[in-house]
Amino acid sequence: MNQIGVEDYADYIDQLQVNADEFSVLCNTILINVTAFFRDPEAWQHLRDEVVPALLAERGPDDPVRVWSAGCASGEEACSLAIALGCGCWPGTAAPRSCGGMRRDEAEGEHLLNLDIGLPVADLRPVVRSALSDGAFMEEVKLAAVNRRGREVVIRVVCSSLRANGGEPDGAILVMGQQEN
Repeated sequence: MNQIGVEDYADYIDQLQVNADEFSVLCNTILINVTAFFRDPEAWQHLRDEVVPALLAERGPDDPVRVWSAGCASGEEACSLAIALGCGCWPGTAAPRSCGGMRRDEAEGEHLLNLDIGLPVADLRPVVRSALSDGAFMEEVKLAAVNRRGREVVIRVVCSSLRANGGEPDGAILVMGQQEN
């Protein structure tokens, strides 16, 4: 408001209604237009080394941890946090732990839909294909599966487009977790 010489909110609202350029300036000021997986490495290192250990020290091994990623443009930051917390895959580390019961060497270089991930992959194909063709795609599906102990479970899968800088789909993000009863 100061930059355009407006002193009260009512006058600024009037400016926004008649000046499309000012509306764009406002949006670019308050919205984040940059997104990437594990953006700002120093912040991720601080989370890994300081914040998460302190947070986990306050909880028991079965206590939930809920996180909120504010101000992410298209979800990469929120997914980065889910990857880091769920799999221990922090940037700059070897990430020896497995995700979904699969080791890195089993999955590296393989197409997701060709992996034996314990889910009916045929049911995931249409969802993944939609994410690869629509830059704004996000869908949740629930799939019946059998865990490694032979128990029937329901897996909640959220599939979202991974967007390149221009907003075009550049891949798919799948976040999976066992549905709680």
